[in-house]
Amino acid sequence: MANSRYLYLINQLHDLNIYDGVVIDCGCGEGNGSNLLLENGFKNVYSFDISEEAIIACKKIGIETKKADITKMPLRDDIADIFICSETLEHLTRQNSRLAAAEIKRVCKRDGCICVTVPENKEMCLKGKGHKQYLSKQDLLDHFFPLEIAFEGIFCKKPGKCNLVLIFINDK
Repeated sequence: MANSRYLYLINQLHDLNIYDGVVIDCGCGEGNGSNLLLENGFKNVYSFDISEEAIIACKKIGIETKKADITKMPLRDDIADIFICSETLEHLTRQNSRLAAAEIKRVCKRDGCICVTVPENKEMCLKGKGHKQYLSKQDLLDHFFPLEIAFEGIFCKKPGKCNLVLIFINDK
């Protein structure tokens, strides 16, 4: 469930003393995570998804969402204090997930944070609807090189349904 995963992310951001700023939620799906960010004090949340169905679902709950491809965001450089990419990269090819990581680093401010979650279990991930690849921690370190990890954790909805959670500080 996206709600509990986003609450986990919000708690980790608060533990890092990050409470506000411009938040980009890309691959926001039905907008539940964006809504939770707003409910938890983040005032400048901008939601993006490539799916028309997701955009329509977001509108139904009052979340304004723009259509965007994470590999070429319609945003200027260094705009985001927080960039959230939750359960998105596994839906891309390896080449496109690398392009997305480069784009995320471009959009995120220096000293901003990049929150990434991906399925933790390779077998379960590859069975997932629309999943094109499995990304390990090392894959993410390679994608987001040379950024350092500020937080690493595992979020589990239930046994076998866990997500790797990494928060990078963009010290580019």
